[in-house]
Amino acid sequence: MPQLFDITTSILYQEGMEKGMEKGMEKGMEKGAMKKSLILIANLLGMAEMPSEQIAQIVGVEKELVSLVKTKLDAGEWTHPDQWSEDQWAAYFGR
Repeated sequence: MPQLFDITTSILYQEGMEKGMEKGMEKGMEKGAMKKSLILIANLLGMAEMPSEQIAQIVGVEKELVSLVKTKLDAGEWTHPDQWSEDQWAAYFGR
């Protein structure tokens, strides 16, 4: 005769759920910070003739990210990130 066991009452299950939720929140915060960084980079690129190194230092990112944003914007592959839809953000983070 099968025994019924509610796994959600297990300590291990509860600890796993807690860790999973913490990890999900961290990823969400990282994405939020990355969104803000991409928007700030695009704004700075559009405002002044500032070297990529200086923008990277101001934003707190690698110079390569600034170069990537500049290349994508200049080539017309990207619109300004503050105009992106949720689908475009999802595609960026899915890379």
